[in-house]
Amino acid sequence: MSRQLHYNSAQIKCLVQYPKRLIGVMGRGTGKSTGIIAPRLKNCIIEMPESNNGLVAKTFKQIKSRTLPATMSGWKKLGFHQDIHY
Repeated sequence: MSRQLHYNSAQIKCLVQYPKRLIGVMGRGTGKSTGIIAPRLKNCIIEMPESNNGLVAKTFKQIKSRTLPATMSGWKKLGFHQDIHY
């Protein structure tokens, strides 16, 4: 079953331009983790197999409680599943 993904205008700008370095100053609810980080990491994984990737935040707690769960949700929407793909 094919699932259609929907992105907002900020996400589309980031995904279409695909800059080497992206600094996004965006408010809460913009969909940074699910709509920007998850697709960018997916593209890195596909375009650069065996590359090292990571998430950076001010604290481990921030990644563990906010960023990682939302990013994993984005990966699930893109077809990646825990314990199979990562």
